[in-house]
Amino acid sequence: MLLTLAHFSRSHAFDFKDLIESSLNPNSQFQTISTEHFFIHYTDDLSNFAEDVAMQAESILGKIAPEFGYLPEFKTHIVIAENLDRTNAFTTGYPHNQIFFNPVPPLLSQDIDPFGNYIQYILTHELSHILQLNSINGLSKYLSYIAGSWLKPNNHTPLWLKEGIAVSLESKYAIDSGRLNGDFYHMVLRSALQDKSLKNLITNTESITNLYLAIWPWSIRPYLLGALMVNHIEQTEGNAVQKLTRHNSYLFHSFLGDFLGSTEFKSIDDLSNSTYENVYKKIQIDLKKIKAQSITNVQKIFEPGYFVRGPYVAPNGKWLVASIENPFEDNNISFIEIHENIKSEKTPLITRFNGYQTEISKSGRFIVFDDFRRINHYAIFSEIFIYDLKLNKVISNSSGLRARDATISPNGKEIAYVYTEGGNNHIGLSDTKFKTRKTLWKNKHFRRISSLRFFPDGKRLVFSLHKTHGNVEQICILNINQSVQCMDSVGKNDQTPFVSSDGSTVYFSSNRNRVFNLYALNLKTLQVYQITNLTGGGFFPSEDSVNQKIYFSHYDSNGFSIARIPIQRQQWTKVSKIHFKTLEPVSSNTKEENNTLGSSKTPSLDKNSSSLNKTRFKSSNYQAFNYLLPQYLSPQIFFSSQTYQLGLKLGAVDPLYFYRYEINFGYDFATKDYIGGGKTYFGQMKYPITMEANKVSLPVYSSLQIYKEINYKALMNIFLEKRSQVWSLKLGVEGKSFGNDSLSYNHLGPHLELQRDTTLKENGETFTKRGALFKETTSYLIPISSYLESIGINQGSLDLYYPSFLSKQHGVQLRVSYGLLFSPQDTSYTMPLGGSDAILLTDLNASQLNGYPPGYFSSDLHVLGTVKYFTPIYKPNSHLVNHQVFLQQIDLAFLTEYGLVSEISTPQSVSTLGVELISTGVTESYNDTTLSLGLYWGWLNQSWNPRWIFSLNL
Repeated sequence: MLLTLAHFSRSHAFDFKDLIESSLNPNSQFQTISTEHFFIHYTDDLSNFAEDVAMQAESILGKIAPEFGYLPEFKTHIVIAENLDRTNAFTTGYPHNQIFFNPVPPLLSQDIDPFGNYIQYILTHELSHILQLNSINGLSKYLSYIAGSWLKPNNHTPLWLKEGIAVSLESKYAIDSGRLNGDFYHMVLRSALQDKSLKNLITNTESITNLYLAIWPWSIRPYLLGALMVNHIEQTEGNAVQKLTRHNSYLFHSFLGDFLGSTEFKSIDDLSNSTYENVYKKIQIDLKKIKAQSITNVQKIFEPGYFVRGPYVAPNGKWLVASIENPFEDNNISFIEIHENIKSEKTPLITRFNGYQTEISKSGRFIVFDDFRRINHYAIFSEIFIYDLKLNKVISNSSGLRARDATISPNGKEIAYVYTEGGNNHIGLSDTKFKTRKTLWKNKHFRRISSLRFFPDGKRLVFSLHKTHGNVEQICILNINQSVQCMDSVGKNDQTPFVSSDGSTVYFSSNRNRVFNLYALNLKTLQVYQITNLTGGGFFPSEDSVNQKIYFSHYDSNGFSIARIPIQRQQWTKVSKIHFKTLEPVSSNTKEENNTLGSSKTPSLDKNSSSLNKTRFKSSNYQAFNYLLPQYLSPQIFFSSQTYQLGLKLGAVDPLYFYRYEINFGYDFATKDYIGGGKTYFGQMKYPITMEANKVSLPVYSSLQIYKEINYKALMNIFLEKRSQVWSLKLGVEGKSFGNDSLSYNHLGPHLELQRDTTLKENGETFTKRGALFKETTSYLIPISSYLESIGINQGSLDLYYPSFLSKQHGVQLRVSYGLLFSPQDTSYTMPLGGSDAILLTDLNASQLNGYPPGYFSSDLHVLGTVKYFTPIYKPNSHLVNHQVFLQQIDLAFLTEYGLVSEISTPQSVSTLGVELISTGVTESYNDTTLSLGLYWGWLNQSWNPRWIFSLNL
């Protein structure tokens, strides 16, 4: 279960398997802390963070386990590693109970406030998933002892229920935390009530589970509405979490709607209507309080809906830039012209995967922003980029600095930024080419720093600092080479400060009355003024000093927009005077002095305990082989118009995914032969080793014989490119035993494989990849059991993945593949083609020739081009809300291919038309469930040859 905490971003996200297999550097030294219910795996530089996790995990588990009525039978692995500069935790119950945790304070753009102590917050949410997934009863409990950890019925419960339980419990048990306690969710509900859309939002059960429904509130829908419904059941029925989880823990059970029929709700619709009535009463009170004061009249200049962050007005007041995120296009920084009386249009400038802050240089020529970049094969870090509007390209980047929230000095020669190290945010300074760097302030206690901005004098910086508990965010000022001073903001979230052009005022957004409004601080008088009174919310203020206006990100029930108001200081409302107190000297890393933030210690779950008084946990070197007993035994099924196969898959993987093995074994009923294979991976070394062996048995229709092959390889994996690591080389030995019942040839020789992979995965979308994947394989095999000639085998493919021009949710795959076999004269050396890589229980490299049975061609040469178009037709998990969902999504794919095949040196042209139904199962599984049904028409000799395939792989 991915903890996106607010929403998924469509652009360039990674699927579950990628997140696991590409996340940890095997050359890093990992330690393990063992507690009663957990293994904590971490790198040496994160020992303090790991101890906090170990201490809090046991306490949190003890708090929330009674909600489920049991404790997990097996320990949970928590893996901590700095490999992504975004707070990201994801949980799986297969093949281990496991939580992956990136130790990075949550970004402001993740919309997860209030998070208080973010370690406690995230662990509460993720351990709720662990407890829910591991509730297994009845027949499934007994079968799981044989089949392994993939057989967990709660893995397939509707998304609204999974996330609803986790959000409800995080709001109940994480101190000063939880989205149900936060003002963002209240803002969404309040604005919906204001615009008379609250009832449709809550009671439209067809959309509750739909994470990707392209209408606001978009992807937070299952988190928000699921938590409201679970909370309502708890308030009326009691023991809601235990009852709901236990009901879904049986292999065969009734619909959730049938379960609700035994309660006062009777049905899902009844529950949603009752939830609406309960929410309406509470939100109506909040709305009346706000409307008791005059509501600010705002002018919207741009209304895209969805997410709009960080508008920044150009120095001439004629245009601005802002980060736009929506489900229909890549996230981007857009250029927006400012008009007086008409709404503006946007022009996307830069594709941006992540980030919210953008700044324009004083000259108006350069834009500085942060975004993710793959630093090496195992790390995706935040970096700063400088974009030249005149040249229309990026001219500089921070190159491994792990920096964000950049701000340009008034003289245009320096850039200040927030950088991450050891789970902490710090403030640094660099020249614009990032050649010289220095630290301005070393932060501690895992506090978040955000929204860094220079003062006009270039001698001070303003930023917001989040406490580790108490859900308090303060506006702070860094006097370079002197000290850090912070406003006294007890019980408030003061965020996104922006300094006026004359340096006299700091604008900011705050939830001082539980609504995010715009405020201003007069630095001379230390008087705070409230600028707006909004029914929705206001964020990211930016001053237009030329036209005396404030631009900001404005929220209402339709989502976010860019709005403006005039600067009319005489109409601002006095709130209170504040005081600045020194947090700590810049030159010192000692304890905080005169700290109005309260305790600087990272708290445990118990408010009265101190992390400084905890007993140090004993640790040991990570031992991967302790966890490699068989973990799963799952079925594999393959049917086609020519044959059918039945088989099993057995395997295991260690918690860090450095070592793994998998064995497939099955029976082909057409050839009446056993088939299968196995693969192992040894990753904890400079050059990881892969070893594999596969046996295939299939009819060669041209010769009316059974072709048999055993192929085995031992390969060393070498990453060729130091930074992006998209090129890799596999070098090793390959052996092959092939032939038929009467003849058999055995060969052994060197194997060389070159691969370039730039594909990125999108989680949960039909279009699963974008980018390019190139493979080139060469083998030279020498006979070891006969006097025949040596042979050379060359195979390659180029796959290109694009979003469709018709819809960003559709995809196009273009593929060119080829195979060439160098054999002097003996025609016994051939490559069987024709659907061979559709054989489920084998792992051949041969190209798939749809429309023809396996082995239809015995070829020594082929070139094949394929075009495939994907479109989603049904998302069961997006619509069914009252029972377990086995299938995640069903895609319809159309394909056409054309190729040249040499069948025993006689070239023939072949072509295929095909239709496929493809479904990917639960995304939480390491080995996703796949289900496919294909119907193909192969064109040869002026006739069509229909062929169908069905496969199920768990």
